[in-house]
Amino acid sequence: MQKNNSHEKEQHELIVIGGGPAGLAAAINAESEGLDTLVLEGSPRLGGQAGTSSLIENYPGFPDGISGPDLMFQMVDQAARFETEFLAPYRATDVSTTEDGIRVETDKHRSFIGGTVLLAMGVQNRPLDARNLPAWLGRGVEYGSPNLNENFEGQTIYVVGGANSAGQAVQHLRKFTDCKVHIVIRGDSLDAKMSEYLIEPLEEASNVEIHTNTIVTAVDGKSALETITLEEDGEEKIVQADRLLVMIGSQPNTLWLPDSVAKNDRGFVLTGGNIPEDDLSEFERTNGGRAPFGHESSIPGLFAAGDIRYGTIKRVASAVGDGSSTISEIHEFYSRLRETTNQ
Repeated sequence: MQKNNSHEKEQHELIVIGGGPAGLAAAINAESEGLDTLVLEGSPRLGGQAGTSSLIENYPGFPDGISGPDLMFQMVDQAARFETEFLAPYRATDVSTTEDGIRVETDKHRSFIGGTVLLAMGVQNRPLDARNLPAWLGRGVEYGSPNLNENFEGQTIYVVGGANSAGQAVQHLRKFTDCKVHIVIRGDSLDAKMSEYLIEPLEEASNVEIHTNTIVTAVDGKSALETITLEEDGEEKIVQADRLLVMIGSQPNTLWLPDSVAKNDRGFVLTGGNIPEDDLSEFERTNGGRAPFGHESSIPGLFAAGDIRYGTIKRVASAVGDGSSTISEIHEFYSRLRETTNQ
């Protein structure tokens, strides 16, 4: 999605990097409170991973659930009504401080200056370590949720993963009564990572089978996927499969960030009191003794929200709340900045 180029400009009060739930919620709240906001999204489609979910049943206000694409469309539409500017696909490649704010470089050879910048790039699927898997990507092996417009009748599908995203995918697939769905998890049960509202119907479904203490070690086929190899309690067996969906967790889209942005060993952005002591001391030294706000990173004016921020709950509603709550901190940031300037 891309706004009319005639309205584009290079400097904004807030630049949001990422058009998923956290970024969109931040944009809605920012523009509704008068902050000139630009959203940069690296992929052609706004909505992030949430936009691929077949049904989100625990989002407040939708007792019958709502599909990820529908929810994200409504959020994009709401942000657009407040005149948020969107540029997609525009992938951020670097951030750096300048006298005017924070410069955001992009893969389109254009840069933008934000008085503040919010990192909300979300996460990407963690790769599955199984023999031959890369060769079958797009030919029966996929990362993420199933295509909501595809008919899966008559297929045997294995879903690897035991968190809510996997549960939502299986909920969609089990509606095809002639589709046999297998859930493969390393642990003893689904209870550790999946919400109860998803577990109960899956355990009761006649066309769903759960394989615990099991991993996928290899995939194979001819022109398309035909078999996968499962290892359970040290023993391998080869089973027929038409489709393998890999949903084994995620890793933050933060590899492109400079080292000056403090991150933990898994790449999640550290903010507020979680910033390492050395970085925290430097932050306070160069900002008149001010401590970073709760969502502020080790770079003043650079905030983070949603799944990429360390310590957040990986749920759509939580990401929306996290993105929204940054805006009061950004207002306070500008208030403190004005006070310093007027001194």
